[in-house]
Amino acid sequence: MEKVSGPESWNAVLQKHRPLVLPAAHDALSARLIESAGFPAYQIGGFALVGARYGQPDIDLIHLGERRASIRDIMTGSSLPVLVDLDDGYGDVKNVTFAVRCMEAMRVSAVFIEDQQAPKKCGQMDDKHVISSEDMVAKVRAAAAARSSRQAMYLIARTDALEPDGLPPSRARLRPPSQGSARLLRATPVRKARAALLEGAPRRVALRFAVGLERWQEVEKKFQA
Repeated sequence: MEKVSGPESWNAVLQKHRPLVLPAAHDALSARLIESAGFPAYQIGGFALVGARYGQPDIDLIHLGERRASIRDIMTGSSLPVLVDLDDGYGDVKNVTFAVRCMEAMRVSAVFIEDQQAPKKCGQMDDKHVISSEDMVAKVRAAAAARSSRQAMYLIARTDALEPDGLPPSRARLRPPSQGSARLLRATPVRKARAALLEGAPRRVALRFAVGLERWQEVEKKFQA
């Protein structure tokens, strides 16, 4: 099967599937099962990957080298477009630049970068801290500039500011120019704050939720445009 990659294919998937449900693959077999089940795309996140590969929680224990090797292995199991969690970019703007170039070389379709302060942790955990909006904008702009072209990779910015900073600052980070050149925004809110967080958001926003805690069909009904 011919490999599909790049933002054009990602845009096509976004247009065809509303909502776009992205199961997370933690190894090549799970990626293949996701494709066999008929999903149009999938994601590779830190929580499942670190847990399955190292038996540890996602608390900033591995970085770009280990993550890149894991992603490469997982991608051998599926030809679908893939969204990759790039954590905080593994450092400052120069690290973000290198990480994005590595992902593009591997033909990753889309990536997201978060605004957590190092050492970062899984977004569902407590006691997180975030960098300034200015520093996050610099990272997102570095990521955008690192691509060989705008069409090379779809870029998503994620905020984890709700817990440490509260609702108003979190909502501010979902508005331009607070996320630089990102084409889509991603939030990790608690259920009770989700509607308030998304109110007035000017761009498409991706949400994360855990199977067993709520059904994605319920989320779709609440937030359909």
